[in-house]
Amino acid sequence: MNTNIVLMKEWHGWKKQCYDGVNIWFKGYLINSSVDQIYIKIHKYIDRPVQYPELSEWINTLNGHFALVIETKKWIFASVDKIRSIPLFYAKYESGVLISNHAPELINKTKKNKEDINLTAATEIMMSGFTEGRITLYKDIFQITAGEFLLVHKDYSYRRIRYYRYSPWNIVSKSTSNLESELSEILIRTITNMAESVNGRQIVIPLSAGNDSRFIASALKHIGYDNVHCFSYGSSDNYEMNIAKQVANKLNYSWEPIVVSIKTQKKLFASGEFYQYLNFSDTLSSSPVLIDFNAIKQLSRKNHIAKNAVFVNGNAGDFITGGHISRHNSERATKHAIAKEYIKKHYSLWDCRKSCNDINLIESRVNAIDSLMDEFNVGTELLWAIGESMEWLGRESKFVTTTQRSYEFFGYDWRLPLWDPILMDFWEGVPLHYKLDQNLYHSTLKKNNWGGVWSEFPVNKYKINSFHLNMFRTIVKASLCFTGKKLWHKIDKRVFSYFYDTSVAVAYVPYLDVLFDQCGARNRNSWISRKYLHRHGFDMLDMRHSGQKVDYNQ
Repeated sequence: MNTNIVLMKEWHGWKKQCYDGVNIWFKGYLINSSVDQIYIKIHKYIDRPVQYPELSEWINTLNGHFALVIETKKWIFASVDKIRSIPLFYAKYESGVLISNHAPELINKTKKNKEDINLTAATEIMMSGFTEGRITLYKDIFQITAGEFLLVHKDYSYRRIRYYRYSPWNIVSKSTSNLESELSEILIRTITNMAESVNGRQIVIPLSAGNDSRFIASALKHIGYDNVHCFSYGSSDNYEMNIAKQVANKLNYSWEPIVVSIKTQKKLFASGEFYQYLNFSDTLSSSPVLIDFNAIKQLSRKNHIAKNAVFVNGNAGDFITGGHISRHNSERATKHAIAKEYIKKHYSLWDCRKSCNDINLIESRVNAIDSLMDEFNVGTELLWAIGESMEWLGRESKFVTTTQRSYEFFGYDWRLPLWDPILMDFWEGVPLHYKLDQNLYHSTLKKNNWGGVWSEFPVNKYKINSFHLNMFRTIVKASLCFTGKKLWHKIDKRVFSYFYDTSVAVAYVPYLDVLFDQCGARNRNSWISRKYLHRHGFDMLDMRHSGQKVDYNQ
């Protein structure tokens, strides 16, 4: 049977609108357009051949965060935004194509099981927490990647088109003062556009001791938006809470602490509601993000925030402003060095797998670097920019954006102002030395001092704030001072790291698993990725003995 099927769930913000035989499913928000205008734009393609360049140019102009599926009698169009903030999936089915906004739906429809697990994807999730490219955990199930759309024709052929790529090699030479002035204007314009899209609703900010959430709060105060509620979450000794409280008080915004503990987290992670969330948020391409689930649940139950509140976080602020660029490799950049840094940074969740896969992974990343250099005529002096583009298409759009699913699960809208297209366009043109250590971003924030919160309060000043834990740790460290750093680091990670996680998301696994770990877990994401694979019936050690081939060219 030859057929194309749209399997869309009208849930968690997805809405369907019908126009004279044309079905449009949409989720998200648009600043410069609407669903009605989308229909007007695509209507002209219904009875004539689709012009891919024209379609790409149009979708690239949409400002906002969204995903949409358009179904006509002749073709199906599916697109995500420039950061894949809302995922879409498709699968080969008989001779046709299935499209869905819920990846597990495709597993059921195509009757996949453990034997259909894509070993390459499983390896990548195990080592990094996300997959590269379009692949997912199951064979013949794919995802639409950031800045991409899919067009499926009536004859069951389909074509994937990349309409956008984050390209930080498009450098524009400007003076420091001009860059600071331009960034100041764009930052405020971004927040103004975001505030206008919210239309007076309450904005809720997860406020930390860092730059990004503080910028959002201070800029909202600067433009006169007062309907703001701030909160901070984590363990009772979370060092960020005190700073966040002071910042909120200075801005005259309400603030509340959401305290979570190992006990409350374990209870939550064993609940039916939590497993509903895991199913809802499952993209088959990344492990789940758990750090704020408990906090959002508590907020929703306390009735301290409006039912139509909009959550606004600072996700990706550290990345897009240059915080992920290695100073060493940027100054002595080679293809091998960039690939090695990429592997070290993202493919290091489990030590026991490094020796088996590092060479293949590095080779695959070098191939990716070569391809991008050829496609965009990028010289070796801009290899650091290639690394940024790879991370945008990888971890940032696959894993980081998954944070938004916890807001949706509890029925809340959200915004990602630091991923605004105008900001992305700006940072594409910023030279390297302004991005290193986030120099331009930091200097601009301090110079403007919006809300008066940038000169008075420290930014991420402390790491550990528990007096008793620090004392016990110091005693143990002193007793092992003659045994060498290697043994101490091993003991520190196994014995104490469980209690340093201020989000307490590591409570997802038993403490004894961490204490007696023999596989070399890097951090909480190591355990979360392992449990994620277990949920799909896959053991990360199976590959050592399975004899199956891992294909890094997918």
